[in-house]
Amino acid sequence: DKSRSAKTRGTPTYQLEGVLCDADLFRRLRLRGQATQNGIDNLEAALALVTGRPFDQRRPGGWNWLTLTGIDSHITCAIVDVAHLIAAHHLGAGDPSRARIAAETGVLATPLDVIPRLDLAAIAKAEGHHREALRIVRDEVCGVADDDGLPLDLDERAGTVISRLGFFDRADAIV
Repeated sequence: DKSRSAKTRGTPTYQLEGVLCDADLFRRLRLRGQATQNGIDNLEAALALVTGRPFDQRRPGGWNWLTLTGIDSHITCAIVDVAHLIAAHHLGAGDPSRARIAAETGVLATPLDVIPRLDLAAIAKAEGHHREALRIVRDEVCGVADDDGLPLDLDERAGTVISRLGFFDRADAIV
């Protein structure tokens, strides 16, 4: 009840100052990684902080204020972006095993996002596992349904990536 936040709100609250949490460290490392020419090490350090979905281990009824800030959505999107940058970097450098680690971390953080799944398909194809790449695209990207059981609409970018992977034999079907 003596903290600045408690006095402002009129209710006892905890207030920490000068504390760096993993989400803040992730953001700093991401910014540093994107600001420098060879920032891949900083991006990988940021991604190494990811152990699952952001804020998924909240105690029941705890941290409810997070839903009002949008930080959980922001961090999730940032993780996908960083994982994709790292996967693309290592895939381009001919190191699919390091690309796979990044893409799998992206899936771990956001299981339903298509970007890390498409990265996994590109990695499988680069490794010569064309059937596995096709299975990922067919089952884990194009075959995913929404809450009503209807297929998810893929955005234009996902369609472009799938097309670039070369799995279309005609405009309306995946082989």
